[in-house]
Amino acid sequence: MPSTIMTFLAVFFILMGVLAGDVRAQGAGLPVKALYGFSPKERDFRGKPPEQMAQTLEQWGVTAVFGGYKDSSLVAALHARGIRVFAEVALFVGKNYWKRFPHSRPIVSTGEPMAPEGWYYGVNPVIPEIRQHSLEKIRRLIERSAVDGVWLDFIRWPCRWEKPIPQLLQTSFDPFTLQSFQKDTGIHIPSGLEAIPDRARWILQHHREDWTGWKCQQITEFVRQVREILNRAPRKVLLGVFGVPWRSTDLDGAIRHIIAQDYRALSAHVDVFSPMVYHKLCGKDASWVAEITTWVWEMTGKPVWPIVQAMDEPGPLTPQEFRQVVNTAMEASGSQGVIIFNLRALSPKKIGVVKEVFRRSGSH
Repeated sequence: MPSTIMTFLAVFFILMGVLAGDVRAQGAGLPVKALYGFSPKERDFRGKPPEQMAQTLEQWGVTAVFGGYKDSSLVAALHARGIRVFAEVALFVGKNYWKRFPHSRPIVSTGEPMAPEGWYYGVNPVIPEIRQHSLEKIRRLIERSAVDGVWLDFIRWPCRWEKPIPQLLQTSFDPFTLQSFQKDTGIHIPSGLEAIPDRARWILQHHREDWTGWKCQQITEFVRQVREILNRAPRKVLLGVFGVPWRSTDLDGAIRHIIAQDYRALSAHVDVFSPMVYHKLCGKDASWVAEITTWVWEMTGKPVWPIVQAMDEPGPLTPQEFRQVVNTAMEASGSQGVIIFNLRALSPKKIGVVKEVFRRSGSH
């Protein structure tokens, strides 16, 4: 009996080792120490040859960067030092989309076109031209660049969420979207309801969950299509998502009802989740960073690389607070590293914090 138990335990630990190796092979090994917004044009890298830029990042303790992937010689230099290169792709957002495809501007439940919020111009993610353009953009990226991963940004229904009290608008009630909803769900809006406010009210009163589920399906299906593109790449390419940092109980379930990000459904296609835990923008403290990180991990069962802010917005972010947030993000249950947003916001003192924390956390 003892020998049987020992054999069982040996097999168990071997299998666990294999599984752990698989996870590391997918780029989820500890610790991920990434810089977002890396560019050869930034202050500490301007005018340096690729090898020197890579050496500087290695000295800082950085193991991954978002950016710089258009320069093949730079990518080669980074890879030579074991630094992975990721690309961020902005999807359903942009004033240019409003100009090029006017029908992509969301229609709110009052029947009015969605107004811009500062720099934010939300785009209806159902519009076929927008979806096709975005998928082609990702295909070209994979063909032309030796990136190690692609992170989807603005992969959601429209909302500018980066504030303590965001404006939560139900969209989009344009004819094409409503027609698609009815066709896909078999739900028919009563023929007597012609005005957009009346149609929106009827849906939200009688089929709110169906509407929510359908919106989530549109986002998840797009991510699945991106997964297929990456699967056809000649090399392993991670698929990441920059997620809105709301739990299912926050803001009356707005993560699904408004944003349409279903973390459980998305986990079938996504390798790494990166909740955008910008604590000062959202009026939170460092403990919130850990709470969101752990919640995403529990919901998805996938590696979580939280992305934390380095910017002095809306007020000063001291190096001491920055250090606390980075450490909290890396030590949270479910975290397998951290992404710093962004390189441009790093003052010399904050760069010192990055070096201190990243070096202390070990090597690749």
